[in-house]
Amino acid sequence: MSKSKIQLHDIKIENNKVIYDYSYSPDLKIYFKNKDNLFITYDFDVSVVPKSILAIPWLANFITISWFTGSTIIIDEIDEDFVECLKVLKKAFAETHIEILNKKSDLIVNKSIKNNYPTHKEAMLFSGGLDSWTTFLKHNDKKLDLITIQGSDIELGNSNKMELIRKSFEENILLADLPLHFITCNFRDFYNRHIEKLIYYNYADWWTIIQHGIVLTASTAPLAYYYGYSNVFIASSFSKKDNRFSGSSELDNYVKFGNTTITHDGQEFNRFQKTEFVVERHEKLNTFIPLRVCYKHNVSSLNCGMCPKCLRMILSLILKNKNPNDFAFNVDASLYNTIITLLKEVPFRSAEPVFWSEIDAKISGNFDFYVFENKEREREKIFQISSIVKEKTVNYPSMKYKIMNFKNKIRNKLLKWKANNIS
Repeated sequence: MSKSKIQLHDIKIENNKVIYDYSYSPDLKIYFKNKDNLFITYDFDVSVVPKSILAIPWLANFITISWFTGSTIIIDEIDEDFVECLKVLKKAFAETHIEILNKKSDLIVNKSIKNNYPTHKEAMLFSGGLDSWTTFLKHNDKKLDLITIQGSDIELGNSNKMELIRKSFEENILLADLPLHFITCNFRDFYNRHIEKLIYYNYADWWTIIQHGIVLTASTAPLAYYYGYSNVFIASSFSKKDNRFSGSSELDNYVKFGNTTITHDGQEFNRFQKTEFVVERHEKLNTFIPLRVCYKHNVSSLNCGMCPKCLRMILSLILKNKNPNDFAFNVDASLYNTIITLLKEVPFRSAEPVFWSEIDAKISGNFDFYVFENKEREREKIFQISSIVKEKTVNYPSMKYKIMNFKNKIRNKLLKWKANNIS
């Protein structure tokens, strides 16, 4: 039986849109959508960027698919440092997804090219959320280039939301003199949900668990070559103490291409500590910091103020004695009933117990908080929220989760033994 193959045939450029022409074996068709090939659009003249750099975003999107399917990737030319970093990344991924060691995937490169380019600045991936604002405020003395990518959390085609975000950035005094780069990519649209069946221990989706760290960072490679970035920051989602493996983790630090490194930044903070840091900087700078934490994109503001992400952020700000409406929200005291209803009716997903527990840890005794209308009534609501969170998290993780986790550990030990002992 012939081995599955994925091959990059050509890279085309149309008005700074990089279009990848590739093919894959018929048996892999089940994982992909029958629509346009992978593409990425930049805001500068990409025709001057060598193909060995332009190929990096494509390979980043397909290399993990290769690892999990045991496919061979064939590519004409690619950056030498990126190829080398993928060897390290695969071993690091295998610490959690040991099955990829037994898949016997391969990468065939005709020309591995060492790219050297002058570097004189740094950049960061900037979404406008709490994580990215934390990283920005930590390093704002560096005068970073800011890179926002549509297609990750903002859907392609949602021009209204992107224009709102762009305007928010351009009008902010902290960002006023910094280069802002907006790029688009369909890296969440070229595959289908069947790909998630490749993950044995699947608690979320392919983007969250596997894909987003490597593809977001790799998408900056043409920018790094053109503008001369020595380093690109990507903000952490979790603290080091959370000990959670996700598609973006400290593994991002292994990514390298040309003369550019990647830094996974902010793991010294949990999410509530990031709120504290941003609030502290807000007070020191006395400047508006709009937090775009919301994934609801059909609203005419940065945040809907009603989804779980918004409500956690709002409550965190309240517990820091800050009016959330000073951070791009539009809420009043009625939000407490919204939070209580949410906690009672909607089960926790993924990392939500961690985030809610961090908030709950700040609710005790005679604490200060921002008051909308009635201090005692709102304090009672906060204690009610605390009680519900404690009740929901006391038996978390569930017995079902614990059994699955135990089975996965046993399975991983067997797979690791097989990888070490069977050629």
